[in-house]
Amino acid sequence: MLLSASSVSNDNNESGIFIKQKADDNSWSHIIEALLFGSGTSSGTINWLLEELLKDKLQVWLTCRSREIDEETGCSLSKKEQGIIHMVAGLGFEWALNPILSCGVNINFRDINGWTALHWAARFGREKMVASLIASGASAGAVTDPSAQDPTGKTAASIAASSGHKGLAGYLSEVALTSHLSSLTLKESELSKSSAELQADLTVSNVSKENIAFSEDRASLKDSLAAVRNTTQAAARIQAAFRSHSFRKRRAKETNAVMSGHDISASSIGDMPELYAMSKLAFRNSRENNSAALSIQKKYRGWKGRKDFLSLRQKVVKIQAHVRGYQVRKHYKVLWAVGILDKVVLRWRRKGVGLRGFKPEVEVNENEDEDEDILKVFRKQKVDGEIDKAVSRVLSMVKSPDAREQYHRMLEKYRQAK
Repeated sequence: MLLSASSVSNDNNESGIFIKQKADDNSWSHIIEALLFGSGTSSGTINWLLEELLKDKLQVWLTCRSREIDEETGCSLSKKEQGIIHMVAGLGFEWALNPILSCGVNINFRDINGWTALHWAARFGREKMVASLIASGASAGAVTDPSAQDPTGKTAASIAASSGHKGLAGYLSEVALTSHLSSLTLKESELSKSSAELQADLTVSNVSKENIAFSEDRASLKDSLAAVRNTTQAAARIQAAFRSHSFRKRRAKETNAVMSGHDISASSIGDMPELYAMSKLAFRNSRENNSAALSIQKKYRGWKGRKDFLSLRQKVVKIQAHVRGYQVRKHYKVLWAVGILDKVVLRWRRKGVGLRGFKPEVEVNENEDEDEDILKVFRKQKVDGEIDKAVSRVLSMVKSPDAREQYHRMLEKYRQAK
């Protein structure tokens, strides 16, 4: 069995090598024919030769590195060597992406500045590379490390926009918002979904009125308007989800405060049906209880019972007065001793302020309030700010014919890469 399995694997390897050699021979024959008949250009031939040479060199290098695999990371390359994915992305060598990923390199591997391969591809406008990275699972919402020039970091869409690739920036903004929406675990109501759809329709209608008269390419405009619809709807749903989450959290806090005021724990809420049944069982014989109360009241309505009751109450009041007097005298003695200590020791001997103006510190639980404030500021600065920027990038893409054409190309290349 082992011999047969090994022979089958060897046959498969040999067949794969044969197919690859045949494909290489076909490509070489096409190049030779193009050179003989003069149909090919010299620059294209040189680029093809360099690409074939780089493919062979990369394959040999990865084969040598694949012998040493790190058990913790599962990658055969070191951290320094994994940076090759950034160089490949910046150069636009999409043919080298799959061999590098097969060695265990993470698609979102970051360099020393927090840039991923998608950031580098967006920086140089490598459309086909961006489509391949997105199809391979690259995160469009990844942010670079903060720096002195950019304290909040940059996404791949913002880098593409600053480099002049508006269509690519709009595509990456749409992908970032839609992927962010799909990753949310917050519950949405049907009202928020319908309001988001209505807002998206209004935005699309306003944008189409401005650009439909000046557009010649209907296909690119249609794709751009679909991008505006998707982006606006995703942005509205994300913001509504965060608002509903904060509202539910605030309502839960108020409910807990009310429950603590009435000595009701959160664990006893689930036992409410049982408590209700027990209360019905306890007060089932309400008529008997009322009759017992009436008999007790009748007992004290007579002159003898009333006289005994009044004498008993007077004795109880005297006992309570003696107890309260004892407590007041004891408290006065303590205050007198503290006053002597304050005047003699703290003020006169040590020449200090003493206990004047002393107020006990009231413990206030401000951790929850501080956490809510931090989350609110973070949501306004990061989430809402990035969402508004992404929507503005998509809207600016619709106004530019070149950006719309680039966005249309990105859709086609993503379909091919997927």
